[in-house]
Amino acid sequence: MKRLSIKQKRRLIRLSLKREKRYKNRSAKHTSDNWILLPVPEQIGMHPKHVGLLTSLIERLYEKASGNSVRIRLDFSKTAKMYSDGTLYLLACLSDFHSRFTRCRLSMIPPTDTIVEQVLHQTGIAALLGRRKQFDSDKFHRSVRYWYTAHGNNVNLENAKDIFDSFEGSLTPELSRSIYKGVSEAMTNCAHHAYEGLNLEISCKKWWMFSREDKANGELQVVFCDLGIGIPKSLFRESEDVADDWLSRLKNFLAQHMAGGKADDDALKIKAAIEIGRTRTKLQHRGKGLKQMVSTLDEIGGGKAFVEIISGNGLFRHVTRNKKSVEKGLPLSHNKKTSVRGTMIHWSIPLPNHEDAS
Repeated sequence: MKRLSIKQKRRLIRLSLKREKRYKNRSAKHTSDNWILLPVPEQIGMHPKHVGLLTSLIERLYEKASGNSVRIRLDFSKTAKMYSDGTLYLLACLSDFHSRFTRCRLSMIPPTDTIVEQVLHQTGIAALLGRRKQFDSDKFHRSVRYWYTAHGNNVNLENAKDIFDSFEGSLTPELSRSIYKGVSEAMTNCAHHAYEGLNLEISCKKWWMFSREDKANGELQVVFCDLGIGIPKSLFRESEDVADDWLSRLKNFLAQHMAGGKADDDALKIKAAIEIGRTRTKLQHRGKGLKQMVSTLDEIGGGKAFVEIISGNGLFRHVTRNKKSVEKGLPLSHNKKTSVRGTMIHWSIPLPNHEDAS
């Protein structure tokens, strides 16, 4: 075989380097140009320590869509804990995103934590992200097996039948009726108020709901949310159904309770919606709403049951202790940029069997 000259060797090296460069460029284009990678927080929840990272993820998700055909991949590889409130919010936003941006494709990098992976499949989040791996849900961890989901866009308790069926045997008839009242009021509020003024298709004006039975701690969690304009903004919305003196009464209420507070206190606005919101509308058959939702569990004493309402950057908590109501409002986060879409109501109810056993 004839030996290659130095010139020929250099030429082959140059060609080899060019081919390698072209391959790297094609590979980089395939992995980065076609997929936008968004890391998911280690803990998904509405606690002040976690909520900022979750809302930041959601806002980045919507920003990346921008009406174009894009591919977005959520990276769950470091996610280790999923709480019911944050998980429902993530599910609602992904479902809404899927409906509104039909040209965008969502995918995921699966978690390394087995329980987190089970939660993603049990709640339907994995399916929204194109992950349809088959699992035997009967073999899921006990902390995952009792998560139930429902959604709809009208006041129809049949849509939540599976959720109600899931705890019918765990609660007394009185508590079941209380939960029905709270959830039906939440649905009514969503149908009449949450999306008013937003230019969205009816299919996007939805509510989502979780129930999760925690048998280890003897608790039932029921979480309801919408992605509407939120309570703080809805209070100042004007329409022909709003009472003529509403804005003046609202301003007086806020001024009376503003000591030590701030004008942008969303928790105080939630309190206003509960305390005086029932007289906001001219319609006599409307307006119970939030008052009904927070007072529905007042019959439970001992301080083990609570209701939380989250909207904007505000959190309002209602607890019954020794047959007396204790209420507290606080910022969802001290970062003013942190804000959730819509409104979330979270009921936590002690299971009677657990109380009896203790």
